[in-house]
Amino acid sequence: MTEFLQSKWDKTAARLLLAKTASQKLFAEIVKRHSEAHRQYHGLGHLEALFGVLAPVWDDVSEPARVELAIWYHDIVYKPLRNDNEDKSARLAVRRLSGCGADSGLVTRVARLIQATAHHAGGGADHDDALFLDADFSILGAPAAVYDDYAEAIRKEYRLVPRPMYNSGRGKFLEDALNRPRLFHTDHFEARYGAQARKNMARELASIGMR
Repeated sequence: MTEFLQSKWDKTAARLLLAKTASQKLFAEIVKRHSEAHRQYHGLGHLEALFGVLAPVWDDVSEPARVELAIWYHDIVYKPLRNDNEDKSARLAVRRLSGCGADSGLVTRVARLIQATAHHAGGGADHDDALFLDADFSILGAPAAVYDDYAEAIRKEYRLVPRPMYNSGRGKFLEDALNRPRLFHTDHFEARYGAQARKNMARELASIGMR
C-alpha cells in the first residue's frame, strides 16, 4: 500500500517541484497521521481508494495538483468526536504547502476544496471539486460486503459514542443522503455508484432500526 502511495506522492511532489528532503518530510507526516490507531476507515487505505476510483475520470481533471493535494490532506487531521476536522486539515495543508513554496492560488483552492468536504452536497467550486467530492463519497456505492466493512469501521471510529446516540446521528446522515434527488454531483459517479449506494444505505438504516 505505502509503495503505491509513494509512487503517487512522487508525482505530486514533481508537480510542486519539491526538493527531495521537503518531499520526504511531507510524505512521512501524511503516512504517520493516516496510520493513527483510531483510524479504522480514514487511513491509508482510504487514500489509495480515492486514487483508484478517480483513475477512470482522471483525464477529465483540469488541475491535477489541486485534486491530488486534496486527497493527501483532506483527512490529515481526523478526530472522530470533533466537528472541525475539515477546517484544521485545511489550515495544516496551507501551512505545509505554503512552507514549501507552492503557488498561493493553488494552496487557496486546495484549502477550499478540503473545507468543502464538511458539506459534500455543496459540490465545491467546479468540476474538479465535484469529481473529488464524489470520489470521497463513492464508498457509499461500493459492493455490499465492502460497504458493510466500511460501516463497521466507521462505528469503530466512533466507539466512544453510546449506541443509541450513534444510531441516531448515523441514521440522520443516511436519511439526509437518501432524500437528495441524486447522491453524486457528476454523471459518471451517479451512474456508476448511485443505485448501489441507495441500496446500501437503506440496508444500513434497517440494520440499525431506523427504517
